[in-house]
Amino acid sequence: MNKKSQELDGILMLFANFIAIGVLIMLGVSVMYAADFDVRISEAKTISDRLVSAVSDGGYVNPLALQNNFNIINSAGLDGKQFFNGGKFYFNITILQNGKLINSFQDGTKDFEVQCKLSGNNLAKCFYKNVFVIDKDNNLYEINILTASNQQGSKL
Repeated sequence: MNKKSQELDGILMLFANFIAIGVLIMLGVSVMYAADFDVRISEAKTISDRLVSAVSDGGYVNPLALQNNFNIINSAGLDGKQFFNGGKFYFNITILQNGKLINSFQDGTKDFEVQCKLSGNNLAKCFYKNVFVIDKDNNLYEINILTASNQQGSKL
């Protein structure tokens, strides 16, 4: 029996396993890093949910939201710097009672509202939401919300 041949076969098998494992790890990492992640719709929905929380609470309208000096960005817990012109986000909220405009809020890159009606990979993605709430006197309010995000996801 040739023991040197068996040792050499064992060492070659060990290196072959290391190489196979290394190749599989490199393939897994390259597949993961090659994937694009588009988070624009998710961000638009999150912004919408935060804005709804700022103007309503448990099905009731926030009375401060009916005033012109209401700071919706702070009330929603959003970073105002992200909405300056040239930013990557936009929102437009209208509060209506019996079809009459009571208050509205708009901030961000206004061009995104136009991009919502267009299709393309590099355009903003938008989310629309309608919410009906009442006040303490049972007056019905309709809140229309449009949010948009153009923060492109990136490769990992």
